[in-house]
Amino acid sequence: LEGTTWESPGVTLTFNYSFATLKIGNYSDDYSYSVRANLVTMVPIYNFDRANLSGKISVSGDKMTITNLSSNEIVSILIKK
Repeated sequence: LEGTTWESPGVTLTFNYSFATLKIGNYSDDYSYSVRANLVTMVPIYNFDRANLSGKISVSGDKMTITNLSSNEIVSILIKK
């Protein structure tokens, strides 16, 4: 995932070598992440009041559904850029 960017209107998720940056509108947070098969688990690095997130990558590899693990709600469906 390193070096990839995923987007939907108003939402951008960028994976760097050691962390991911999620931007929703004017809000931005960094997450550590781990990948197992097509599942990405993201844990906030600085703002511990933020929820842990899960990203499920589609079989085709071009979509990622981000889910808030606290509420089990879908945050966004992102398209790989």
